[in-house]
Amino acid sequence: MKKHFFSLLFLFLFPFLLVSQSNNPSSLILQGIMDFTVPSGGSDGKAIHFVAIDSIMDLSLYGVGVANNGGGSDGEEFSLPSISVLPGEDIFLARDTIAMQLYFDSCFAEFEHVIFATGTSISQNGDDAIELFFNGIVVETFGDINIDGTGTSWEYADSWAYKDSSGSVTFSGGNWIFGGVDCTDFSVTTYSSLCPYPLCPLPTTSGCTDPFALNYDPSATFNDGSCLYSGCLDPLALNYCSSCNVSDSASCIYPTCNLLDLYEDFESNNLTDNGWITYSSSQASISLSS
Repeated sequence: MKKHFFSLLFLFLFPFLLVSQSNNPSSLILQGIMDFTVPSGGSDGKAIHFVAIDSIMDLSLYGVGVANNGGGSDGEEFSLPSISVLPGEDIFLARDTIAMQLYFDSCFAEFEHVIFATGTSISQNGDDAIELFFNGIVVETFGDINIDGTGTSWEYADSWAYKDSSGSVTFSGGNWIFGGVDCTDFSVTTYSSLCPYPLCPLPTTSGCTDPFALNYDPSATFNDGSCLYSGCLDPLALNYCSSCNVSDSASCIYPTCNLLDLYEDFESNNLTDNGWITYSSSQASISLSS
């Protein structure tokens, strides 16, 4: 009899246990905010990273909103899909999941759930606050919804913000660290940027990650300083390349002067510097007498 009683009690309480388990506002947190510069351009590098702290039976109880330009809350603009997630799982919400998969490279596998954000709801520009909603009520905020973040300590333009215990900037829900404004510009993957996303494991393949270098290695995930750049290394040339490390002497361009200029310089005893004439070993030489 007692056994049947507990079985009936469990069946009665089970729905309430599920509701209790999935109705905890703090079961989901903001983990990262992204405004990357990616090769495909446009708004393809905008995304939000969440982490499940506890089991969530129905993720659609949560939603997100972007408070643009310090104009206050715009309310919940995107509701997450009705899926279940486990504790510790990373959830990735992006404007363009394909572009971001290419940019994250091997690190993209770190996200257990990838969600395509239809429309333009994920519209942060690196100076906008983000709100996390639970049942239509704000439960966490990144940034200040009433302030344009440009020039503030929490600006993440062409970069990222990431929740970390060592972070020096605090908002509701925790401390944050930042990649640095514009740190993803001209990068091909997060590993080739000046600020790899903190979730990503340390790169294991080193090489030249600059596509403009002579020895660019598309498989490299870490720039080891081996990049080669060809140019004129003669500091007397007009097109001297101070950042180049491979000599291309044939490309050097030198100022020139005609023989009449040279003779006039000689006649006026101004042989050392006439303000613009440069003589090189490649120019013709003549014998002059006074």
